[in-house]
Amino acid sequence: MAIAIDNSADLGNGTSPYSSSYTTNAANAKIIINILDGASSGQSVTVDGNSATLVGNSGVDSNGGNSVQFYYDCPSAGSHTIVATNGTITMVVQAVSYTGMATGNPEAVTSNFTNTHTPSITESVTTSTDKDWTVMTTFSQGQATASTGSHTVINSANGYGIFDSGADVTPAGSYSMTLNGPNNEWCWVMAAYKPAATTTSKTQTGVARITATTAQTQAGKSRITATSTQTQNGKARITVTTSQTQAGKGYIVTGTIKTQTGVANIRATTQKTQAGKASIAPITQQTQAGKASVKGSTAQLQTGVAKIVGYHPTVSSAAIALMLQFRQTTLTL
Repeated sequence: MAIAIDNSADLGNGTSPYSSSYTTNAANAKIIINILDGASSGQSVTVDGNSATLVGNSGVDSNGGNSVQFYYDCPSAGSHTIVATNGTITMVVQAVSYTGMATGNPEAVTSNFTNTHTPSITESVTTSTDKDWTVMTTFSQGQATASTGSHTVINSANGYGIFDSGADVTPAGSYSMTLNGPNNEWCWVMAAYKPAATTTSKTQTGVARITATTAQTQAGKSRITATSTQTQNGKARITVTTSQTQAGKGYIVTGTIKTQTGVANIRATTQKTQAGKASIAPITQQTQAGKASVKGSTAQLQTGVAKIVGYHPTVSSAAIALMLQFRQTTLTL
């Protein structure tokens, strides 16, 4: 699922405990909060009475500045109460929310501060998942601006800011963000947040479909395992292709179940062009009127085995044994 900004706001400042209101436009948004209170520890944040999770604290620079980053996985859209607490310290609070981010902790975090005057900073994290976004909360003793690898979310005139990558970080690996600003001290926390997993579900009439392709060009295995279930009228379908061009196996295991009228259908192709196995083992079941169908083709161009094992309830075990005896490479059941 692609990550995108949901909302952002500078929530002001006040004496701890400081309460402010923040709105998420979508359900299941991740709220990232920037706290500035000049303290090296002791901060806590709640959202609607639930604890937010500490990501990192920059530490305090020689001018008493800092940045503390929290996140909260917010299940519902609408207005939320954010309360920042640390004794009776005056606190500044900012927030941004994102859709499409996975729940839980960021993949990577780095934080630091400078006690020397510098006109810019560059920080890096190493992402582990393709299409992460990075988010940096900052304090810069003056207004900062985004530079290479950075996008401005909030940059107040007083130096409090939130910046992000502004786009997917792809491919995964080391990613840097650069900020420009006043020639002064800086404080920051930078974190990499991965995208939420993409899921699909079909519970009404129509088609539940999986299409998958895998290629293996060196020794080893090229394998697909796929299952599709359709519990209402329509189709439960899997289309899979696997290719293996070096020693090893090109292998497909597929299963599809259809419990109402319609079609339960598997189409599978596997190709093996070097020594090894090219194998398809599909199973399809149809428990109501309609069709239970397996279509598989496999090719083996060098020494080894090209095999299809296909089953559905209307074919006898004797017929299947006969098919396997003649090493058929194309089978329609």
